[in-house]
Amino acid sequence: MVNGCTTLELAPYVGHSADKYKTSQTKNGLAVAIQPMNDPDDSVKYFGIDLLSKNTLPIYLVTENNSSSYSYIIRKESISMSANPKNKEYTNFTDEHVFDNDSTSGVVSIVGAVALSPILLIGGAKSSSDISVKKHSIRSQEYQTQALSPMEKSAGFLYFHFPGGIETLNNLTFHLEAYNPLDSEQLSFDFDIYPGQH
Repeated sequence: MVNGCTTLELAPYVGHSADKYKTSQTKNGLAVAIQPMNDPDDSVKYFGIDLLSKNTLPIYLVTENNSSSYSYIIRKESISMSANPKNKEYTNFTDEHVFDNDSTSGVVSIVGAVALSPILLIGGAKSSSDISVKKHSIRSQEYQTQALSPMEKSAGFLYFHFPGGIETLNNLTFHLEAYNPLDSEQLSFDFDIYPGQH
């Protein structure tokens, strides 16, 4: 991927275990933690572009199954963000639902990294190779649907787009659901996020 000294190089984001994050919860052995990337400098460092200036908030998600007997399924379609915590309505989404926003419910959908628009990624890129590096960085670090066996863990980024601008939001609610197929148990996790805080 490196092509001479002019090719953009981006370091991969190195996360921590769930218990190292302030925003975390554990239910029935499943630990879930999130870390919003609120600093534009961090976004440029790891993605090559200030996603916040494009009204897109990256959320680093850590999921750890510390149970010795249960498995959990975490689908991307069961993860969402609400900009109106007093009227929580969570939406399903796929990678095709890019920049989808339901203005009536205040629900904001995830950005499918596979379908991210080149316009979002270009920024000040000077070459197509730089754009390719940025796309790869975003895609390769994206959180995917997971089936976590006992003592397994996974982590990655989710990207949420806010057409009205992140700066207009006072607080958000991040929602995740995990399914235990053995007991047909559904676990729900909700976290309050304040986009303006670093």
